[in-house]
Amino acid sequence: MSDSSTGGTIGCTLLFGILALLKICPWDNPVQDWSWWWVTAPMWAGTAFLLVMAMLAGILVLITKVLDKTLN
Repeated sequence: MSDSSTGGTIGCTLLFGILALLKICPWDNPVQDWSWWWVTAPMWAGTAFLLVMAMLAGILVLITKVLDKTLN
């Protein structure tokens, strides 16, 4: 596996680690007020985005097929 293919994973993991540390740190910072959903977002947001895009593409394909059947 090349180094360029793991860059996104390492970046997301690093960002998650930074946000998690900021969330649990004792001093006052804006991240402490965030929900854990947002703190963990770097770990799941990319996959969620791809799933939503795949579902939208599937819906568009179904609509196109239905319209094609009704027009022909």
